Amino acid sequence: MENSFIRVITEISNLSKTQKNQFDANLRGKWNNYLNELSGFDLNKINGADFDLLRTLIKALTTIPAEEDVLIVKCSFILTSIGKKQKIKLSEQDLKTALEWLINAIRINLCVGLCDILRAIEVLLIGVENDIPEISDYLVSTNRGVLMVLLTNPTKLQDKSLNYENCLPSEILLATVSCLKTLLNSPIKINESELNESMRHIHNLIFTNAAGKFSETNYIILMTCALNICRQICIRNRQICSRFIGENIGAAKAFMMFGLSDMEYSTHPQKVNVSQQTIEPVTFNANKGGKVVRGRKPTSTFKGRKHGNKNIKKTTAEESNFHCSDHEFNAYVTSDSDSTDLSRHKQSVEIKLRINALSLIGVIGRLVDTKSLFGYWHTLFPSDVATPTTVSLLNAAIRDPNARCRMVALQAATIILHGSKPFLSQAEQNDKPHSSYIPFSITLGDMILSMYSSINQALSTEGSLPVLIQVLKCLASLVEATPFNRLNDGLITRIMGLLRRLVYHKDPSIQVNALIVISLIIKHNDITKEISDCIGAPQINGKKPKVQQNVGVDNYAGVEDEEIEDERVPEDDSPVACNESDDVNENSKMSWLLSLVLNNLDVSVADTTRSPPTQTATMVRIESLQMISTVATHFQLIKNCLLQIAEAINNSCESGCFEIRLHAVKCLDVVGYCMNMYFANGTLKKKDDIELCSTFWTLVMPKVVEQIQNCDQVPTLKSICCDSLSNIGCQVFERLEYRKQLSLIALLSGCTFDESLVVQAAAIRALAVYIIFPSLRENVHFVENVTDAVIRALQQDNIDIRIKVSWALANISDALVANTADTNKEIMSDNLLKRLFDVSLICKDNDKVRCNAVRAMGNLLRLITEEHLRIESWRSLASHAIQELNQNIGRRGNAKLSWNACHAIGNMMKNSAIYSSGMKLCWQDDVVKTLCNVVVHNINFKVRINAAASLAIPTNEQFLQTHFSYIWSSLLEALDKSDEITDFNEYQHRDNLTEQLCVTISHYIQNAKADQLVVMEKDVLRFDSTKTNWTRVINRVIPEKATSLITAAMRLQNFLSDVSKPDQRKALSTLTTTFETILN
Repeated sequence: MENSFIRVITEISNLSKTQKNQFDANLRGKWNNYLNELSGFDLNKINGADFDLLRTLIKALTTIPAEEDVLIVKCSFILTSIGKKQKIKLSEQDLKTALEWLINAIRINLCVGLCDILRAIEVLLIGVENDIPEISDYLVSTNRGVLMVLLTNPTKLQDKSLNYENCLPSEILLATVSCLKTLLNSPIKINESELNESMRHIHNLIFTNAAGKFSETNYIILMTCALNICRQICIRNRQICSRFIGENIGAAKAFMMFGLSDMEYSTHPQKVNVSQQTIEPVTFNANKGGKVVRGRKPTSTFKGRKHGNKNIKKTTAEESNFHCSDHEFNAYVTSDSDSTDLSRHKQSVEIKLRINALSLIGVIGRLVDTKSLFGYWHTLFPSDVATPTTVSLLNAAIRDPNARCRMVALQAATIILHGSKPFLSQAEQNDKPHSSYIPFSITLGDMILSMYSSINQALSTEGSLPVLIQVLKCLASLVEATPFNRLNDGLITRIMGLLRRLVYHKDPSIQVNALIVISLIIKHNDITKEISDCIGAPQINGKKPKVQQNVGVDNYAGVEDEEIEDERVPEDDSPVACNESDDVNENSKMSWLLSLVLNNLDVSVADTTRSPPTQTATMVRIESLQMISTVATHFQLIKNCLLQIAEAINNSCESGCFEIRLHAVKCLDVVGYCMNMYFANGTLKKKDDIELCSTFWTLVMPKVVEQIQNCDQVPTLKSICCDSLSNIGCQVFERLEYRKQLSLIALLSGCTFDESLVVQAAAIRALAVYIIFPSLRENVHFVENVTDAVIRALQQDNIDIRIKVSWALANISDALVANTADTNKEIMSDNLLKRLFDVSLICKDNDKVRCNAVRAMGNLLRLITEEHLRIESWRSLASHAIQELNQNIGRRGNAKLSWNACHAIGNMMKNSAIYSSGMKLCWQDDVVKTLCNVVVHNINFKVRINAAASLAIPTNEQFLQTHFSYIWSSLLEALDKSDEITDFNEYQHRDNLTEQLCVTISHYIQNAKADQLVVMEKDVLRFDSTKTNWTRVINRVIPEKATSLITAAMRLQNFLSDVSKPDQRKALSTLTTTFETILN
């Protein structure tokens, strides 16, 4: 910095030491001269080493009396000039002093320099790095904050008695809004009431100020700042965002396509009303004639956008700070060059306006819950066919010539669509001409079809790779929410036709996102003929098992225009024809989709039409493995290419990339699970299928074992390997060589001592699955070893480990119960059984652990014998376990725990030793009371069903004689209340509940005595709905389940020969009438 600059600052610093009461004309002249000299320096070139001088200068300037309006204006100009290129960083005290000085100047002078002072305030706010409470009080406090006063009336602080020319109200408004925007972008905290008031004033500004009051450029800048303020307030306070949804969407919608061709702006923005309420349409001057919208060609649009893309990076939504300088007001055009510059400037500010409008909608979509926002969808996603002048998010994503605008529009649409499946589930399509009344479900269907039409057009015409990736992400959110089963065929075909080209694209990100969309289509739908045609696979029947699979979608940060060049796609782009038989044709051609993903994983497929790539990107390999997992949920689609899948998994396990190895074993886990579900669905399977699955496991097992035995392997990977081995299945395991069986068990048993708790838990879970296999559950040593491992692991403090191991504990108890039914051979010592009881009783620290523990308790109580109960310690143990089960039945807040406890009590009541009167367990009264209370009053119908099923188990005569009347009355009351639904989610279980109640009542009719008929009649007469419910069940239930009901009716008929008393005959007549529909 020049010596003259230092000299001027030194002189100014000396002047600042003069007392304010000594400020005379002579001193004023000196200040004026030094400020003029200071203005002549190039203040933009101040470097970091000169910041001390800068702070000294600003501190000196604040000593100028606020009444010196001319000097204040010059000081403001100097501050603004310095702050154009860098932040002015001051101490907290110096910053408060400077702001207070400028604000006092506004309040005292009311001078011509109001706009200059506001710009100086904005420059100081840019340098704020910490919260300073006084600043928000100076600027935005209700009724006295300078910015709030100016927003209410920009001319209020203008003194008409001054001789200076006043600032135009439009200039003051623009400077005020820009200053408020900078304040909200700073870390200064503002309380909710002030934010709410600011939002209200900004909405008033947007809705009441017409474009005619401003120059065109200034109006665009003003609205850009206003929308930026709305967005910042929403980010700061979610409640305010939810409170002003209609106003914010109305403001954003008015400008999100501003400046596009055929979109001449002619009306004010206005608030959007919820749902289908009346709103005055925003009119645009548009070309008429119903012309078809012509899509952009990738090559031509790319050339047209390259020039504009240079400015995108410096005009992002987050970095757009508009500093109004003199040339923006009353600028003169002096040459063709000036005209071109102004045109470019106008396009630049229009882009900023559209970005801010679209960003505001995206923030609303992120912060407002879908339930509240869904009422405004009609304005963002119209149900009508889009025209060039349709103002909607997806139309902006198609028509905007700027890639950044299209990107932000698609991001907003993606955010809003995410998680909307429950709200679109009722959508349907109707080809009939619409009548005067259009059902809401049809409107939803039309809205979905319109969205697909726009996205398909974007997929066909988009010329920017980053934007195309965002189109695919938006499509993924829409596919996930679409009820394809309620819409006409053809929609998936059109989507898949576009996606099939993109999965062969040269860019890995495009390939991955296209595969994600295809996986979502397959994952959330049954394989219909349309889907099977699209992926080139035979149609199959049967529902897929539920498999948790998280498909990650990475966010793309960069924005660059690139011309899209597709790789050579197979010439046959049409869907592959398929065999229409129900089962997969053994000789059918492999699906092009499976061929693609296997090819990506370095597996040679004989019928592939694409040459193998030299090097497939890691992200494509990972997504290919996830695609196999998705298709595996329809196991028949992959059954005939299991050997190729085994090769793909083996290849991936050899990869040097940890993520690929991790997803390979995850893929194996899913394939194995789906394979088990395929064999467990009850249908007869071909011998070749079992042989094929055995060969699959034989191929992949060595690689999995290698991963587990690698000491340097990450514990997460080893634990998933153990999980995958748990899915090997009984039929495959029994076919393995005995040597391989022992090797597998030895490997997993060794893992139960692994240093990592995660690996321990996974290995124990796998062994607990194996313990159900007939050949292993009868092996005393194997059962004891697994039990020891479970008891040892349950001593750990880690809750996730305890949840997993407690499931293994329950599985062991299931195996023990299964053994008692198959053989009388003793498989466990009393000591080990007691240890299982003890460890089950201490599993109380978490509801998920309890759920498994109560299941184990029920099984263990079923195993206890009279010999055990004759011993005091065993009797005390059993009483404690029954008490725990009884408490968990009525436990509120966790329905799964309650129904598991009900099931466990039912298991216990299958043990005849429990009913022995000599054992003095004293459990019956409490358990019966709890079960009856649950079956009548519990809000969860599945809990009621399990309670009713447990009450149908006892056959002990003494038990039935003692508790018959109370249970009978409770069952009839429960049947009467089964129609009372407080939670609509329980409606789907109502029929199952009434059916189970009728079955349980039938059980008590079959075990009734003649002297109980009068009591039974009394309760039947209390509830008028009993006969109606019986009739409904008997007419609906399948014949296999009707047996107990028919047996009960026949039992009543047999009573006719056993009853002699008049009151009993009368009661029997009433009961027979109630059940007469069963006899028909």
